[in-house]
Amino acid sequence: MKTPTPRILFSGISPTVGDTGIGLAILQGLRRRSDLPVHAYVDRPGVFRALPELAGPGDAVHERLVWAVPAVGGRKTYPRTLRLARALARDGGRAVLDAEAFARVRGVFEGAAGLVFQGGPTWNDRWLKPRMVLQNRLLLSAARFYRVPAFQLGVGCGPFDLAGPRGVLLRPLLRSTLDLHTGILVRDDASGPALRRLGVRAQVVESTDAAVFLRPREDPAAAPLAARIAAGQRPRVGVCVRDYQANYPDALARREKVFAELAATLDRVQRDHADVFFLGTDRQREASAGKPDDVATARGVRARMAVPGSVVLDEPVEDPAALKHLYGLFDAVVSLRLHPVIFALAQGVPCHLVSYDPKCDAFLASLGPGFGERILRPDAFAAAEAADRVAADLADAAVRGRIRAAFDGLRARHAGDWEPVHAAIAQRTDELRPGP
Repeated sequence: MKTPTPRILFSGISPTVGDTGIGLAILQGLRRRSDLPVHAYVDRPGVFRALPELAGPGDAVHERLVWAVPAVGGRKTYPRTLRLARALARDGGRAVLDAEAFARVRGVFEGAAGLVFQGGPTWNDRWLKPRMVLQNRLLLSAARFYRVPAFQLGVGCGPFDLAGPRGVLLRPLLRSTLDLHTGILVRDDASGPALRRLGVRAQVVESTDAAVFLRPREDPAAAPLAARIAAGQRPRVGVCVRDYQANYPDALARREKVFAELAATLDRVQRDHADVFFLGTDRQREASAGKPDDVATARGVRARMAVPGSVVLDEPVEDPAALKHLYGLFDAVVSLRLHPVIFALAQGVPCHLVSYDPKCDAFLASLGPGFGERILRPDAFAAAEAADRVAADLADAAVRGRIRAAFDGLRARHAGDWEPVHAAIAQRTDELRPGP
């Protein structure tokens, strides 16, 4: 039989361009340290095929990795799925799978040098479902049999506040599934303790959001957008808005207040200080789910504004590295999403973030003293104060230098976090050793 070509398996879910930025940053990091081809298994293969990071010889882009193993059905199938997971870990599923399914699993995993899961909120309480955990359990079990080291990079976990019958089912399943990872690099200081409270024994490294390491680039396809942003003579303020989802019930209850105060804030900014540009990161998920995407939400906020002149940039930008470059063209940013803030701060652009999740507070706090003041609380959002904060940033000639220094410090503190991952992939070992 032909010896399989060593390769890195990458699994990513990217409902927004910001989420794609997490995946692209990981791919850029893998590319810097390894010449191995990457086989990416993603939910938006067309977007990833267009990325230059996946244009090398031997690289391939496929539909999501879950197709490699049998699908998880409804609740009645869960016991059978657990038995299959045990079989995959024991013999690759040879004893229980038909020849075609066994060959599919073997073809994906045999000879792979590493399995890297894109970070994000996959393992926090809002998204945890037994079916999702079991689907990952099958993949990790197959990786375990074929001795493929498996990693989560920049993931948010917990707090695993799982009560009642659901908690009785999920806790042991979660713990044993997470233990199948070689290493888990978490993105905030709450995830590590949550994993330890759960009893997870896999090695946990407290890291940061992978998008921190994303390298921007100018994309000729986005040049018209860049020209529109840079055309005026006034300072430029970028705005990213999201429609509050059912996953954030507290925010949903305050939706009208937040949007009203945000429109009033932007009225003051547009009238007195700068040109306002709406630039979103989500044009897919909410629209496909019957909810407004960022462009539709931006138009709704602009319709609340009394001062004319603000612009909704509705041309799609699918490359997160190019989108990051665009956020660097602004003089300040106000956002209801985290990743536009990461993209802008990395380039020294002062930002204010309307907090919708503890991850927002945790990320800004990780930058150092004073950054917590850049959080706008949904329950205490006042237009006059928010507009004054933006105006103060626009008037402060030294603010970019301070922000850039703080962000460079964050990057430097976590620059070595991925070294053990690179070493494990190079050595194809299940042991995550400390970096040099």
